[in-house]
Amino acid sequence: MTGATSNLEGRWNAPLKAFIVTPANRGDLMRQRNWRLVIVGGILVVLVLGFFVFMLGMAPRSNDPKAMLETVGQVSGAVGGIALVLIVFGLIGKKT
Repeated sequence: MTGATSNLEGRWNAPLKAFIVTPANRGDLMRQRNWRLVIVGGILVVLVLGFFVFMLGMAPRSNDPKAMLETVGQVSGAVGGIALVLIVFGLIGKKT
């Protein structure tokens, strides 16, 4: 029984040590943010908003403003979604 108890202690103590944050192992548990992705995502969001607002001004001069704004909305939504995914992935980062 003594061997089984020591085996269980070793099995349970090892993973718990991985969750204890000390100055020595702090870098092992943290993720490094990818600021390039965050910046590119932010720029894309600004460009999408600018494109949408610009095209809203063009709508009254169009032959079919409804169809044009549907297309503009789909394109803006797709690029905006990609931009948000870039921002989220950049903030999550990668393990160091």
